[in-house]
Amino acid sequence: MNIQLQFDFYSLFGLVAISHGIFLLIFIASKHYKSISYRLLSFILFVLLFEIIHDFFVNTKLILYVPGLLSTGNIFSYCIGPLIFLYILSLTRPLFKLKYLHFLHFIPFVLYNTFNLPKYLQTVSQKLSFLNYYYSSLESNPKYFFETRGFTDIFTGFLRYDVHKIIYVAIAFYFFLTYKKKILNEYSNIEKTNVRWMKTILYGYLTIWLLIPIQRFSGFFDVDVILIKNLSYLLLPLHIYFISFIIFSQQSSSKLVLKNKTSSEIDKEELQKIIQKSNASLVEEKLYLNPDLTLTLLAEKIAVREHTLSMAINKILQINFFDYVNKQRVAEAQKLLRDSEKKQFTVEYIGTLSGFSSKATFYRAFVKHTGKTPGQFSKSLS
Repeated sequence: MNIQLQFDFYSLFGLVAISHGIFLLIFIASKHYKSISYRLLSFILFVLLFEIIHDFFVNTKLILYVPGLLSTGNIFSYCIGPLIFLYILSLTRPLFKLKYLHFLHFIPFVLYNTFNLPKYLQTVSQKLSFLNYYYSSLESNPKYFFETRGFTDIFTGFLRYDVHKIIYVAIAFYFFLTYKKKILNEYSNIEKTNVRWMKTILYGYLTIWLLIPIQRFSGFFDVDVILIKNLSYLLLPLHIYFISFIIFSQQSSSKLVLKNKTSSEIDKEELQKIIQKSNASLVEEKLYLNPDLTLTLLAEKIAVREHTLSMAINKILQINFFDYVNKQRVAEAQKLLRDSEKKQFTVEYIGTLSGFSSKATFYRAFVKHTGKTPGQFSKSLS
């Protein structure tokens, strides 16, 4: 067999990602084996590693030595969406446990592989014959398979593999946004919490999966299909580095626990009094300068139930707790920016003095409540 192996930057990038992924699996197994969230994350990592290894063997032509891998690239395609959904669910529900009902999400995985069993069981000679035909066809015409399959067949593949994943991420987004809404009603700082990296993982996966169809349909446009194909080989390895970021971000993050709230209603006049009491304590004692101020701490300070205080802020002020506290912090920042004795301080330091835990949160809150960045506000004073 005359084989000309092909190693390039994209293959090397994938090989490094494989090594990194194996290290992460060992790290999770040794450090976090008891956590359901981490177990689900390790399954996600395993699935991605399998697909990257398959792509690596195809891209380098090493698959000619192990033709048994042929057709297995999408074997776990119907697992990744449900796994990400269950992972987000485990993070947003403190008492989450895997139930038999959850395994219904993997029925498409079983059906897909049952349907493709004949492909997996092809003989070695059949698989080698196809691989030689595949590589020779690509060498003679990079757009051969686009022209042979046609738009309809490729679009069917997009519906079959990609839409399933996107739907699951969309559902996970819904649970995340519901969770975030509750968090903003109880915490004034979410920078060091699981909210930040949950949002990152969902946006990251959604972006990557929306980019994959570009490669699928690139052959129908006047573009360099080889370049697009090579770039697509970077997407799955990027998942590995993405998960690495998530894992090590979690090391310094706190998982927030939401308390159950009663549904009792209180009249508007009573809620107004609670807001007056809360404002007095928040402003006079400058509780907002504590970057980790929570609804629980403020409620204890003014001797009311957390649910009652949250209801007062939501119904009377029509904002969440996060914005309620940050509005006071922005007012403090404006006061400091007007102070001539504070001119030597940087804008970022002013944010820290005002109770903000990060530059990004400070800038977002300042623009939201004033319509200007801190820098623009400072310049307008002079």
